[in-house]
Amino acid sequence: MRRAVLNYDGEWFIRQAKALTAAPQPEKIRFNAKVIYLLEMALWGHPRRADAR
Repeated sequence: MRRAVLNYDGEWFIRQAKALTAAPQPEKIRFNAKVIYLLEMALWGHPRRADAR
């Protein structure tokens, strides 16, 4: 963000807003789920249950 401000890149903010509001793609959802799974395995040795808080 700092670079966008320093470079007067107002379009960067528009691109970020569009990316945040865009509908997630199925492959991105699968990728994110796999990343979370692998992080949980690395940290705890097993995936956490959704209801475990």
